[in-house]
Amino acid sequence: MTKAPIILGELRERDLVFLSRIGRFHNLSPGQILIRTGEPIYSLYFITDGAFSVIAADGSAIGTVADGEVVGEMSFFERRPPNVSVKAKTIARVMEVARAPIIAKLDDDNAFAARFYRALGMSLSYRLRRASSKELELDESFRESLIRADDHFLRLIKLLEA
Repeated sequence: MTKAPIILGELRERDLVFLSRIGRFHNLSPGQILIRTGEPIYSLYFITDGAFSVIAADGSAIGTVADGEVVGEMSFFERRPPNVSVKAKTIARVMEVARAPIIAKLDDDNAFAARFYRALGMSLSYRLRRASSKELELDESFRESLIRADDHFLRLIKLLEA
C-alpha cells in the first residue's frame, strides 16, 4: 500500500496546486486526538504517515485508518459533528485541507468536482473493501491510480514546502 493519499491519484496538476495553497501539514504524537466525537470539524485530513485508532463514543476502538486514507469525509458531506474520535496510534502526519475553499472550488469548477468526488469515492471504496476482505485484490484502474497518487504526493509535498 502506498503512503500517498489515494485521493491524489485522480487529481490533476492544477488540483495539486490548489490543494497546496489551502493545505498544511500537522505532525501528531501517539495518543494525540485529531478528531473528537461531537466537536465540529471544518477540514478534511489526508493521512500521509502513521496510523490512527477510530474510537466510538463509548470509548471502544472500532477500527484503524492509516497512510493513504482520508478522515473527516463524513462531516465534510453531512455537515454534522463526527460520531467518532480519531486518535494517533503512532507518530503521524496529516495534511489538513480546509472545507470552505474546497466547497467553493467544487461549486465553481465542475471538472474539479468530478475528479474530487470520484477520488473520494475510490478512497471510501478501498476502505470498505479492506474492512470486508482479508485479501485485497485491486483492479487495474485502481492500481494505476495508486501509482499516480505516489507521483502526485511527491509533487504536492514540493509545492507545500516551497
